[in-house]
Amino acid sequence: MARRWQIIRAELVSGRGQVFVPPPGRELVLPPSTTFAQLGLAIDQALARWDLGHLREFELADGTRVVDDLEQAADFSGFVGPLLDKLLEQTEKVKAHAGVGDVFRYVFDFGEDWTCRCTMVGLGDPEQLYGIVPDTPAVIWGWGSLPDQYGRSCPDEGAADDEQPDAAQQALEEQEVHRFVTEAGRGKPAFVDLGKLRAADAAGDPRAVLDELIAVDVEPALQQVGQALVHVWDAGTGTGSGTSRERRRIRMDLMALTLALVGRLNVRGNLGDESLSKELLARARGEMPEGDPLPVDLEVVSEVMASYGEMDGGYLDLDTGQVLPTDLVDQYGVGASSLEEGFEELGIEPGHRWVRIDGGGRKEHGAQRRAFIDYLESPSIGRAAKAEAAGALRQALEQRGGDRRFHDALGELSLVDQWLAFRDDRRWGRARALLASQGMRAVRSQRS
Repeated sequence: MARRWQIIRAELVSGRGQVFVPPPGRELVLPPSTTFAQLGLAIDQALARWDLGHLREFELADGTRVVDDLEQAADFSGFVGPLLDKLLEQTEKVKAHAGVGDVFRYVFDFGEDWTCRCTMVGLGDPEQLYGIVPDTPAVIWGWGSLPDQYGRSCPDEGAADDEQPDAAQQALEEQEVHRFVTEAGRGKPAFVDLGKLRAADAAGDPRAVLDELIAVDVEPALQQVGQALVHVWDAGTGTGSGTSRERRRIRMDLMALTLALVGRLNVRGNLGDESLSKELLARARGEMPEGDPLPVDLEVVSEVMASYGEMDGGYLDLDTGQVLPTDLVDQYGVGASSLEEGFEELGIEPGHRWVRIDGGGRKEHGAQRRAFIDYLESPSIGRAAKAEAAGALRQALEQRGGDRRFHDALGELSLVDQWLAFRDDRRWGRARALLASQGMRAVRSQRS
């Protein structure tokens, strides 16, 4: 049976500030055991890189980074995009992560940034392609000035010497190469699935929680993400099931995510962000956070704080974390003083400390909508499409029946999930600030 080895095309598209059009390239056939480290070395040698003592990194089609050192690569992710990239070690085999048709990026020598566009072009028998069966990646075809042995300037050139190149095709290739060089290098990351995050959090599975937060867009759900990380810290990161290597990786990812989130919270500075940032930073330092622990569900507190009208607000028990909505208390004719005295029908014991929770009112609901529009227009988002969406939402809000038109526009713009996350995040921040004002911090309740 003929062997079916991967064939990769590596085209040198840029380096040292230059863009190469058309890009020179080589095609290599890869043994099944080829690792990304071996592939990188083979590409460098095939493209006449002679000083090989530099770092290299791959970025796969889904945004996964294949790096030399996982710990160094996970240190800091900046203030936009995912909190932590999805990372692989270069000891991973290429065939497990790249299939025919995949296009990915390879960068050698950070600073000089010799960048290749790599394409898995197909499969083939190495003996037919190369003459023997090699034990390392081998070059089977090449073109472009490195210089090139046969003077080819493109992979399929082979016509008569006097044939003129296709000007339209050359212009199209130039446009494509420039696009590849200048783009961010990855597709738009998916928005964090808060449903899956909460399920992993409720199950008490630290690895599942962290996996839901890697290589995803967490804006604007920082408060909800932060509380999930608080619960992971509460659960302890040095114990539990799994090998010592798995526990070490959990701690490494948790530390990287925590520090990245602290930076985001400090820059954003919304209500409740400072309290969450201080708590997470204390956890990362191995210190006890400020505030007395209260077993309360922030989501429940935030929902009561968002109520208005006849159901405006509620009451919070500072001793147990129990939350009672106003309409339930009023149904039994109980006031705050009666709550402190206890009320059997509501299962309330005497002597507890209660604090009134004020509802948000319509004013707060309107403020949330305007804040979401401002968020879409903020420079940190940096996407023209979102700026256009912000204009459409602002126009909808200013028309008669603005609330209904606003929600209709969210559906048309596919922004419902991000709006709900943004709205809930502000509510969670208000709830956290309320607890901080009482010298409290939320810990996992029995309900969650």
